[in-house]
Amino acid sequence: PIIGYNVGAKNRARVKRLYLYILLCTLVIGAVATLVFELAPLAVVGMFGTPKFSDPELYNEFAVKLFRIFLMLVVFNGVVKMSSIFFQAAGKPVRAAVASCVRDILCFLPLVLPLRLGIDGILWAAPISDAAAFAVAVAFTITYFARLSRGKPAAQANERAVYSLAQALEFSPSTDAERADGAGVIITISREHGSGGKRIGQIVAERLGVPFYYKEMIAVAAHESGLDKEFISDINADSPAVLRGLYMSTEAVSQAVTAQDKAIKSLADRGGCVLVGRAADYVLRERQNVLRVFVRADGEYKAQRIASTYGDSLDDAKKQVKRADAARAAYYKSVSGKAWGDPRNYDLVIDGAQGAERCADLIVEQANKFVGSHE
Repeated sequence: PIIGYNVGAKNRARVKRLYLYILLCTLVIGAVATLVFELAPLAVVGMFGTPKFSDPELYNEFAVKLFRIFLMLVVFNGVVKMSSIFFQAAGKPVRAAVASCVRDILCFLPLVLPLRLGIDGILWAAPISDAAAFAVAVAFTITYFARLSRGKPAAQANERAVYSLAQALEFSPSTDAERADGAGVIITISREHGSGGKRIGQIVAERLGVPFYYKEMIAVAAHESGLDKEFISDINADSPAVLRGLYMSTEAVSQAVTAQDKAIKSLADRGGCVLVGRAADYVLRERQNVLRVFVRADGEYKAQRIASTYGDSLDDAKKQVKRADAARAAYYKSVSGKAWGDPRNYDLVIDGAQGAERCADLIVEQANKFVGSHE
């Protein structure tokens, strides 16, 4: 949890200190264990009682050989385990999985399964595997901290978060007399990438005279939790194509998700508003005054819209849409256990290809009906 929080806060100096402290403890314990296994293996064996074999000397001879060869580089194995846990906490599941599998699956098993090397071959397979896995863990660690050092300073991100927070909380909506009838409802908008959901939400908020929250949710989460705004914002963008479930369960990401949930509830407590993204519909699932909207569109429309907005080629836009939607679906599934975009999870599903103005008309109309049905 300490590693995860400081990674999320982009406190790079503390992350490095934490890693070095853990590494030092691991090396000391591993060195002590190695000395015991190499110098006094029978003392460990003796803890399990006296062997009741016809040839106890042969048993002890093999036990000594086992400890001195098989556990020769146990200190390396400790570093590998530590690195795997570190990367899991830091939100790097692929590195964690690879570091964990190299020793036992990629190295040890191929050496021992053929059974051609005999007992000695099996014993020597362990230190060889430990050394190979240690090399991989060291390489992963060096590249991780090199990239960490090139990141943006947390102080700058926190300043932007405070500014966005001020924008979010100082929003002064119109007077009650100027508001539309549906202004008392909280509208959550989930949307496919390129469907225009964000712009639709802005128009709805303008017409109802209520606050519009998008990046502001992240700013509030960053301010309240101490985590870095960009780290929270990039949860979906940083989600790997593989092991997404493991990524979402990492300590750093879990803390960011918790911070987001608290921010969404805090903003909803202020009254009617429009919330875009971040599984707000699920976070506010127990509230009665929430209109849950999902904006979809066909793939060609989304790709063309992305291509024209960002100047990408149509093929690149299609890939971007596919990647973004897959990440959003994985995020929603992780936090809610439900299928993202399933009509049964929403009050209104609309086609963004109708245009932002028309879609906003439909949502405002539904919001007015929604308020009337809950009075």
